[in-house]
Amino acid sequence: MKSWAIIVLSIALIWRAPAAELWSDAPHRSGTAVPLTSDTYVNVSRRVQPAVVYISTTQEILGHKAQPRFQGKPGEDDERFEDFFEYFGPRFFEHFFSMPPGRQQAPLQGLGSGFLIHKDGYLVTNNHVVEKASEITVTLQDGADFPAKVVGADGQTDLALLKIDAGRSLPIINFGDSDTLRVGDVVIAVGNPFGLDHTMTQGIVSQKERTIGAGKYDQFIQTDASINPGNSGGPLLDIHGDVVGINTAIKGINTGIGFAIPINLAKEILAQLRSTGKVTRGKLGVYIQKVTKTLQRSFKLDEARGALVSQVIPGSPAAKAGIQSGDVIVRFDGKDVPDNVKLPALVAHTPVGKSVEVVLIREGKERKVRVVIEKLEDEEGAPAAPEPPTVGELGLEVQELTATLRREFGLGAEASGVILTTIDAASPAFLAGLRRGDIILDINRKKINGLADYRKAIAGLKKGDNLLFLVRRGEGTLFIAFTL
Repeated sequence: MKSWAIIVLSIALIWRAPAAELWSDAPHRSGTAVPLTSDTYVNVSRRVQPAVVYISTTQEILGHKAQPRFQGKPGEDDERFEDFFEYFGPRFFEHFFSMPPGRQQAPLQGLGSGFLIHKDGYLVTNNHVVEKASEITVTLQDGADFPAKVVGADGQTDLALLKIDAGRSLPIINFGDSDTLRVGDVVIAVGNPFGLDHTMTQGIVSQKERTIGAGKYDQFIQTDASINPGNSGGPLLDIHGDVVGINTAIKGINTGIGFAIPINLAKEILAQLRSTGKVTRGKLGVYIQKVTKTLQRSFKLDEARGALVSQVIPGSPAAKAGIQSGDVIVRFDGKDVPDNVKLPALVAHTPVGKSVEVVLIREGKERKVRVVIEKLEDEEGAPAAPEPPTVGELGLEVQELTATLRREFGLGAEASGVILTTIDAASPAFLAGLRRGDIILDINRKKINGLADYRKAIAGLKKGDNLLFLVRRGEGTLFIAFTL
């Protein structure tokens, strides 16, 4: 069964710096055809290979010391010590001995790819290539090694901007335009798969704007150009030799399914990384979910499109604008919102403080509101669910939301609803996505304040009836619809 994805719409906001300061855009080549001959690929290789780099990293991790601390029969010492370590836990030893006993700092080596974008030594790679690295070494095509420093990194988009001091002007690769890519266009991947430096492979754009569950801002270029471990951070090029993507992820090895971050998205992030070392994000302040066919019928929508608002965060820009739970956002700042995946990417291009028009559907009618985007502050996770039981209906058992449960869930005294304590795994409710620990807030748009409301809401239900639940799960809420 598909899990119900809830996305906190915390949107990356773009404070643009002049592109020319950090990278060079390729000349506009609209309609320029390139004959695909062996010379085509040779020319691309000659142009870009000097700017592709090999990145090696060292990360200090805790490893076991070779000598045992306890005496005894051969093989007995390690087992006893491991039991001792597991019993007391790592925090005990870290506190009293600075590090866990029987363990020492052991270097972990890593490798990846990158490419130069500025003659003064700025280069791009993936965040996961350099994250937590204590040492980063960049090797150029001529074999020269240089220590690198991280100028800025963004885990949300898996991008990192590095800097080396080579003492000379360095070759660079121009940035292309990923928005002009078409499915079927030829692309070229360059990098260091399995440590084989400056390997070049060729394929096509298999699809655009792929969502693979890597984060809120997924919009990957999918390609069948061979990408393997070690290619991460290397350039994906068009037939002119301009960067259109940054190789990032693969689905298995040698499967012909690889993914790259669109360079147009990277442009927006890199400008911020250079100026501040991080990416400033704003928030709309809603939890959203996909409009399924079942939810479409429940909300009486003409089609299954848009982003369904399952919760509005109090005091957020959305709340101030009057957006409500149950609204379906179909347009944002003049752009269509086809689904819940597209909305974060659309808002990501909106500067903090800008007032934008949001078109939404509420109770079957289209409405327009204006929202002013604000800066996102980090939000904490949610508590776990408790246990107890009562009443059996629909394959569900629920309990009144007591003061004890309110405290445990961090809810205010005004919080209401019933908590789902048991659910039949074969029931339509379970198959639709309801789970033990969910707090039922309303059923068929009628508020549930307690068991009396719950019993009234389900009284007289029969096979074939449609139900729409609004539940609280963790710190978010979501709609779940099913047919009995």
